[in-house]
Amino acid sequence: SKLDSINEALNNLNLTLNNKRYARVLDYAFENLKIKSLDLKNNQIQFIEPRAFYGLEFDLIKLVLSYNKIESISFHLYLLKNLTELDLSNNRIKSI
Repeated sequence: SKLDSINEALNNLNLTLNNKRYARVLDYAFENLKIKSLDLKNNQIQFIEPRAFYGLEFDLIKLVLSYNKIESISFHLYLLKNLTELDLSNNRIKSI
């Protein structure tokens, strides 16, 4: 049915928010969303709060954070149990 198709789409979101000039990702920014792929490439992200990806622990498979200004990985990456693809290229990472 149409409702089943809508529910399926909402549970398999691919969210692209690149070129938006975001400077940070706040705690719980994506809570209550069922995102499989999150693309935050080419923003101005310098800091990602520790709980930024809470709520995506079992849904997120792909995370793209390339071409930002991230200097350290202080967010709880280990919580993303099904993450298979992580792109942190072209950042300013000094510590993990």
